[in-house]
Amino acid sequence: MTSADLLLRNARLVRDGAPAEPVAGTTSARELAGPAAQVVAGRRLGRRAGRAFAFGGLLAAGAELRLGSDAPVAPLDPWLSAAAAVHRSDDDRESWHPEQEIPVGAALDASTRGGRTPRAGGPADLVVLDADPMLAAVDDLRTFPVHSTLLAGRWTWQA
Repeated sequence: MTSADLLLRNARLVRDGAPAEPVAGTTSARELAGPAAQVVAGRRLGRRAGRAFAFGGLLAAGAELRLGSDAPVAPLDPWLSAAAAVHRSDDDRESWHPEQEIPVGAALDASTRGGRTPRAGGPADLVVLDADPMLAAVDDLRTFPVHSTLLAGRWTWQA
């Protein structure tokens, strides 16, 4: 097994320095965003709380991030997870440990398994949008409108 074979699941707390070699990681950004989660993390982790959900540090270390949800405990909404990873909050509160924020493009890649750009011969699972999420404000990203979806080459929803 090489470091390329490693997969971190639910990387909620990482050591200082993050992984030295690139690894793939998957977790729910939505988990970090709620005020209760931040209070609990602050109380239980103390000064280590800055290493909780260290998306920025993992991304800088070369990790391939995967965002998801904790459904059914949390809403199954990729826009909420992406916005939480970008702003590290789920409302108008200040960013929780802003040093761990990631760019919108990285959040979209992590939400789509790197499939933001369709490829010939690739799976035809697409989301059609009316606007560019790369230009959206964080508040708009949380509720970004979807025009239609295509799953396995078949339309499953249209506005």
